[in-house]
Amino acid sequence: MHFSSEDTPKSFKDLPKEEQEKLKSVLFLADKFCISDAAYHELTLTSGGENLPRGYLIRQCKENLNQLCHITRTPGAAEGAQLIFKEELTNRIKSQVNIFQTI
Repeated sequence: MHFSSEDTPKSFKDLPKEEQEKLKSVLFLADKFCISDAAYHELTLTSGGENLPRGYLIRQCKENLNQLCHITRTPGAAEGAQLIFKEELTNRIKSQVNIFQTI
């Protein structure tokens, strides 16, 4: 994988869509194989690691995706996660109102 590092913006949101998609792909692989931020940092320091996206961009991408919804653990001993319906409904209504206000 080659990631262009020339004139790299300091923010995930400032990147072109193509670069953002590359970062999301790297983040997906890191999450799938349980690669921590510290381990990813070490990978960027190895030979060939200069072609990987910087760790701070990966962290910003993760934060950006985490803002889409709030996930909490299920109560009790059951394994899993849950979305809080009231919060999700409120967020969806707010986003729809914002869309209609911009039209």
